[in-house]
Amino acid sequence: EGVPESVAAFLHRSGVRRVFTGHRPHGDSPTPIRGPYGTLVVTADTSYSDKNSEDNRGGVVYEVLAELDPPKRTILRGLRSDGSEYDFAVEDDDRVGTPWSRPDGKRGWVKGAVSGSSVAKDLLVCFSRGPGTFSSELDYEQVPSPLPAK
Repeated sequence: EGVPESVAAFLHRSGVRRVFTGHRPHGDSPTPIRGPYGTLVVTADTSYSDKNSEDNRGGVVYEVLAELDPPKRTILRGLRSDGSEYDFAVEDDDRVGTPWSRPDGKRGWVKGAVSGSSVAKDLLVCFSRGPGTFSSELDYEQVPSPLPAK
């Protein structure tokens, strides 16, 4: 789970801070993954993002923006299959891109902030249903920010 230390160390030594990839469906929003040495991996693929649509993508759309000038933020914005919008910088919240456990012990991944009318944004946590789970079958929970303790 996450970025292995050996991979993050290699990337760090090579001057690579962020890695962007596709061809690995992760539901209806990109998945940021934080690693050691400040490494950030973002996987973004809309395949199988809306199993209720004919093309398996539906109205899901998103973009991943990598700022090249300081502060060099990674911005994720888009429209989820339920119609909710998001627009945030991964670096603005240390919890985004990290694992999180519910009180019942089920482990999930903090995918990002969900735009809302309140000042504090709720966080989107994704839970897999187990090995072999299609990305369209991920379970999502909108958790009020701040997250309860791990």
